[in-house]
Amino acid sequence: MHPAAAKEPTPVTRAGRDPRAACVVLAVAAAAAVTLPVSLGLMPTRAIATGLVADASIAVLLAAALVTFQRPSRRAALVCAALAAAPLAASSAKLAALGDTAELGDLLLAADAARTLPPWLVAAGVAALLVLLVSYAANVRLPTLREGVIALAGPCLALFGFWSAIASPIAAEAVARLLPMPEFRLPAYGHWVQATTRFVDEAQRAHVLAAAADVDPADLPLAIGAAALPPLAARNVHIVVAESLVDPAWLSAYDLAPDPATPFLRAWRGRGGGDRALVPVFGNRSSNTEFEVLCGVPALTQGSGLVFNAVTRPLDCLPRLLGARGFDTVGRVPSHPSFFSAETAYRHAGFARTEFDRDFEPGDVDGRWLSAAATLAHARRRIAEGLAEGLADGRPFLDYTFVNAAHFPFERDRARRPDVAAVSPHDGTVHDYVNAVHYSFVAIEEHLAWLATHDPEAIVVVLGDHAPPLGADHAPYRASGRAENGLVAGPTGEPGMMQTPLVVLDAGVPVATGVLPAYAIPELVLDRLSGGRLCAARACLHRAEARLRPHRVTPMIASERGETVRACHEQDADAACVAARRETLLWDVVLARLLAGAPVPAGDTRENDGGARAQHVSSAK
Repeated sequence: MHPAAAKEPTPVTRAGRDPRAACVVLAVAAAAAVTLPVSLGLMPTRAIATGLVADASIAVLLAAALVTFQRPSRRAALVCAALAAAPLAASSAKLAALGDTAELGDLLLAADAARTLPPWLVAAGVAALLVLLVSYAANVRLPTLREGVIALAGPCLALFGFWSAIASPIAAEAVARLLPMPEFRLPAYGHWVQATTRFVDEAQRAHVLAAAADVDPADLPLAIGAAALPPLAARNVHIVVAESLVDPAWLSAYDLAPDPATPFLRAWRGRGGGDRALVPVFGNRSSNTEFEVLCGVPALTQGSGLVFNAVTRPLDCLPRLLGARGFDTVGRVPSHPSFFSAETAYRHAGFARTEFDRDFEPGDVDGRWLSAAATLAHARRRIAEGLAEGLADGRPFLDYTFVNAAHFPFERDRARRPDVAAVSPHDGTVHDYVNAVHYSFVAIEEHLAWLATHDPEAIVVVLGDHAPPLGADHAPYRASGRAENGLVAGPTGEPGMMQTPLVVLDAGVPVATGVLPAYAIPELVLDRLSGGRLCAARACLHRAEARLRPHRVTPMIASERGETVRACHEQDADAACVAARRETLLWDVVLARLLAGAPVPAGDTRENDGGARAQHVSSAK
């Protein structure tokens, strides 16, 4: 027999023999099935169609590449189409839950995301993925050289484009010009294009930062660790950051009967409700707010970025600064130590002692999370021990607690914490949130009452980490007037969705903070401990008329009392927004230097500057 006759014949296009035709049809159908249910109602019909064409086309290319390495069968076509649609399914699920699409960086957060979801859902997702991968692996074949080159050409070209964007600013600009770069949160051009656009945008930002690395240190904002601190009073400091803590009354489109507000919340409202934290995130990534509260530097990331994951060396954060001045410091959160890299980040922030889920008594939980009541009861036991030790040796302490309860999807132990308010018109997610956060306020109120009795001279700070996610279209926020721009730019472009209540008590007396970016809280604490001497010698944001909330896409400028909080969108070119973007870039340089261990400006040459830094944005108005 001639050798050529022994060659494996090319499969003909026939059901059961060549899976490629079936794979194309199935990939298109799978892409539509996992994206359309969420997209319908969120975007105009034209945008939905454009996005579906883009996503289906990429799904077809992926499925065709995958099926090239499979022995021909109908099952191979089905498996490859399902694998190609899996990223779209994950992105659609994120859009439905958090109102934002997935991106490449989410792969690094997969384990953390799994800890926030119901166990059955995680198990089902992992099992389905394993079945697909095992089925694929069991049916692998080696294609011809020509088939392999054709199949891998598209993925390799995409990887080359990503690598080029990272390696070269010119290439990043060239790739960006090929992509739609709208200031838009929804997948109007498809989930894949949206994720690619964000990746390239981050690459461009990295090149801008590299170009700005040699900026004059005198132009950089001061991090708290760079300041020359005056003597500090030996007073205890208590900080509580609570998950998804906002005033339910902000959801004004709904009638809450009866009003679930606690006396603590009513007292905050009675002071005008103007004391609010302007936080860096919406709906998730709580640790970015934690970073700001602890370290006094804006958490300048986009999308799925977490500053905690980039903390690999000791930083001059509030715990370290206070520890160096004789304070005992403890940080606690009732979750796994690896969740958002908390154990590593807390240690590098300077906490002498840390506590995680293994240190709390289990039992009283709301869904996957320890209840607010149990979390703060544990904190009080530890604080009581600290107070006793302080009486013995005279050491003050910093006590920091993060409360996980009221986390999405707002589960509760309804036997212990039954409904307290009905929501009209009915919305299941809003109902669950309002009743869950009520019990967070109850626990915080009990905690503050205990502190007022047992540690009356302390400084106390309470704030929420971010506003809660309430659906893909954020309808509750739009209906309540919290989304003035129609959510074109997403929550980070909506001032009403980037705020949480802020309470600061100094020896039991409320401190009027106005609308204060979260990164200004450590400076405020140090100023109160110094009796005001810190900010008499340097510009402090909490004393400024205008406060900048840095953000890489939409920085915000807040007036002192919060009468106005405006977002600087891409098209805004007035002097205030130009100054805000410049200041954001400078803060980005400060953050990069801190995380890299590079030197930051020394505070002794920047004192008595007449408030120039804090007033910078204000003067440009």
